[in-house]
Amino acid sequence: GFFRGPAGVALDEQSIYVSDSGNRRVQKFDREGKFILVFGSDDRGDKPEEPAGLAIDADGLVYVADRKGRRILRYDSDGNFIDDIRFENLEEPRGLQIKGDTLIVADEKSGVLFYNIKEKKWTGFPLLRDENDRPVTFNRLAAARSNQDGSILLVEYGSQRVIQAIPRGLKITNLDCRIQRIDARSYPQIGVFMTVKNRLGNAVHGLNRSDFMVFENDSRIGQIKTDNVVPFNNRVNMSIVKENSKIFLNNFNGYIPSVMKGVLDPIRIADRIRVIRAGEQVRSVHEGLQRRELLRSMMEGETIEEPNLGKALFESITMLLPEIGPRNVLLVVSGKYFPGAFNQYTMQRIRQYASANEIMINIISFEGDDDEDKKSRAAEMYKYLARRTGGEYLNAFNESEIHGLYAKMQEKQDERYIVSYSASNENLMQGRYAEVRLEIRYLGTTGIADGGYFVP
Repeated sequence: GFFRGPAGVALDEQSIYVSDSGNRRVQKFDREGKFILVFGSDDRGDKPEEPAGLAIDADGLVYVADRKGRRILRYDSDGNFIDDIRFENLEEPRGLQIKGDTLIVADEKSGVLFYNIKEKKWTGFPLLRDENDRPVTFNRLAAARSNQDGSILLVEYGSQRVIQAIPRGLKITNLDCRIQRIDARSYPQIGVFMTVKNRLGNAVHGLNRSDFMVFENDSRIGQIKTDNVVPFNNRVNMSIVKENSKIFLNNFNGYIPSVMKGVLDPIRIADRIRVIRAGEQVRSVHEGLQRRELLRSMMEGETIEEPNLGKALFESITMLLPEIGPRNVLLVVSGKYFPGAFNQYTMQRIRQYASANEIMINIISFEGDDDEDKKSRAAEMYKYLARRTGGEYLNAFNESEIHGLYAKMQEKQDERYIVSYSASNENLMQGRYAEVRLEIRYLGTTGIADGGYFVP
């Protein structure tokens, strides 16, 4: 619990690891700061000469940069030494980050190095040039962090500065900007919900109002506000679509409470849940968190031989459009193949509608068709829809996977921006269409998105 020159910190879901360079050890604490154990300072394994940066991979292995030892040490979560990683260009490794299967190393003398953990191969950093096309050299690099936009932040200890290295492809291509929704309910106050992505398909983070220009009917708006929806990402918005078919009523209705337990147990008071039944008609039958009422609404209602699942999904997505935060559809089906279930709204149209609005569709299926060919055909159809929208296809009797579904819903973060402004002309006639254009300029790239609204 005491340090002499702490030089690195890494966290997993349960623990905090700190490299204690002066004492040549790594200390482990729980998330409340209570000491658990120390490793690297005894004879159980190889000792770091000067531990610095730390990183933890998906398997829970702890990577320790050994500055003086010119290597990367690996330990398990109990502090048992596993092996070390060496490379001739490792001269003074200091900062570590793991991104997928890649270990990113900031070396004070060698610069940035990449190590593919699975393939066990090293690669160097490409030649970096500044805005004037002059080569950039590093002065005692201390850390390197790859962000969600595809660029890398480099911390120079020697020059006391941070460098943002942007892939050349992102500098010469435009941003992908899309207006998803324009909220004019509080006219003349207008809210524009939009996504901004780079050409790698990654959401662009950190934009502020100076990066946006708003035009309404070709007149620039002077005062705008920009916010992202981060404060709302701790709330899950879920529409549960329940198939009300006769086969479901006769064979699977009684399993609803036990199957839904894993989904409903983790829900919190901030979440928003809605139940939509796809029976003779498509209707929203419950909204709220009352467990008993929610389950009852799923188990009741008129049934039909062949439900209109396409329409139910389309309406459930539409109901989620105004919501802010993670938005998910959960489709609960018998797994029987219905030839006409997607006649009105095709599977392709549903997928495109959900993907365009970044709404994930998860599917729980009882896989209950007696015909093996039809059961397989239905499963493949549902798997396609789930996976193409970023969701999961789950067998209703796979209890462990269903218990993890809520956490996956939380992971689907809402990455939109909300641009708000006051309409340029409050005297526009009711029902007139106002054209809206947003232009974005960020890190040498530009993006344009067009939309509009009818004056209420």
